[in-house]
Amino acid sequence: MIGLRQPRFETLRRVELRDELIARAKVWLPEWHFHDDSPDFASALFEIAARLESEVAQRLDKIPEKTFRGFLYWLGARGQAAQAGRLPIVFSLAAGSDPVLAAAPVQVQASAAVPVTFETETNVASARARDAGIGRRSRPGER
Repeated sequence: MIGLRQPRFETLRRVELRDELIARAKVWLPEWHFHDDSPDFASALFEIAARLESEVAQRLDKIPEKTFRGFLYWLGARGQAAQAGRLPIVFSLAAGSDPVLAAAPVQVQASAAVPVTFETETNVASARARDAGIGRRSRPGER
């Protein structure tokens, strides 16, 4: 659901869950003492339990989106499959270079914050040409 802030069913995450388990263990097991510098079996078990509980919490947070997608599916609104992006590319020869025929796929990279690589579907041929100009011929009766 784009644009809507989704509710979080469980706001605690791994570190907070582990700290909560350790705090409970100190009450339930008064003879056990937790030390960060020397972890033991119980602290490893709490870390594993906190990680699993965090995964479950993150999945629970995705329920509204899954329900919304199910509702759209029930209404008959189907999404379209992803398609590869297409764009026209113009190559120009450097001064004094010979014509080139490059076999497909030719890879071209766009400069951006995250580099994006494109490939041509067909061979690329470049040759010298002169610009003859682009114009429009007027029809009879037009100015």
